[in-house]
Amino acid sequence: MGRFKGVLIASDLDGTLLNSRKEIDVPTREAIAWFTEEGGLFTAATGRMFQSFHMLKDIVPYNAPVVFANGAQIYDYRTETILWQCDLPESFSKAAQALLDAFPEAALEIYTHDTCHIVQPNDITMEHMRAFQIPHTFCQKTAEVPGTWLKALLTAPPENLQKAAEMAKKLDSGAAFRFSTPYFLEMFNEKTDKGRGVLRLAEMCGVKSAHVYTAGDQENDLDMLHAAAVSFAPQNAAPAVLETADVILPDCDNNTIQALIEYLEKRYN
Repeated sequence: MGRFKGVLIASDLDGTLLNSRKEIDVPTREAIAWFTEEGGLFTAATGRMFQSFHMLKDIVPYNAPVVFANGAQIYDYRTETILWQCDLPESFSKAAQALLDAFPEAALEIYTHDTCHIVQPNDITMEHMRAFQIPHTFCQKTAEVPGTWLKALLTAPPENLQKAAEMAKKLDSGAAFRFSTPYFLEMFNEKTDKGRGVLRLAEMCGVKSAHVYTAGDQENDLDMLHAAAVSFAPQNAAPAVLETADVILPDCDNNTIQALIEYLEKRYN
């Protein structure tokens, strides 16, 4: 049966599962392989979208559907199907354009399932597209962006982005806002988040909430840390995350997830 049958680990990617070189070290890979061989379910819960995860899907050793877009989408790579999705409301478009008008140095990345549309590009966004090999198009205004939007990402220098976040929270947009880095403000439907996404996935997989474990390093991970039976953070995590997590693990360059699995080995001995 395996000691970890009915146990789910959901890990953030950047800064948690992935080291600073965007790789998974061998000890972590071997630990995850052992965890899954013992019946456990391992997956990613990320602010990333399908497009930017695609380049990682062959190196991340997951065996459960992936939680994308801060909980707004659950995707099963085995069947190549979207199991659940929660789009941004139509009202978000006007609010997003108001933010861009107020902060001309900011850019907006608007994501559908398989494409990114950029309004008002800046250097931060264009480097993001290059580094993560994200397919994208350009639009002049948010009203021109087609399709249903899964999430948006506002990018700007940190001092400007903080001010934009303050304005965003006052707008009637139907969106929730979380920082994933000092340069990235994530925007997604206020009816979901990583925590609700992970718990929804657990229910789909028949895993009880008492056996759900999460790990993350940034503010957009806080919701899933609150949702876990026990939550974990690497030493390199943001201050708010370090204050929230139940257990602090070695940093992402020293096999965070291997240490998490060693903790569970003792818990399920």
